[in-house]
Amino acid sequence: MSTTTRRLNTGSVTKISVEDIGKQPVSNPLAALEGRVPGMVVTQTSGVPGAAFKVDIRR
Repeated sequence: MSTTTRRLNTGSVTKISVEDIGKQPVSNPLAALEGRVPGMVVTQTSGVPGAAFKVDIRR
């Protein structure tokens, strides 16, 4: 883990609280992040419960 200052940060920073994730009716925390983090696309690889997720982050 690294730290930086706001002045040196060149990207976007998003914070999602544990309470926000806990309120979602999903079993996988990645599914709870879908639509909440700009530049992050979360897709489930199959419609089967427990299937893997694919996460794409924009650079």
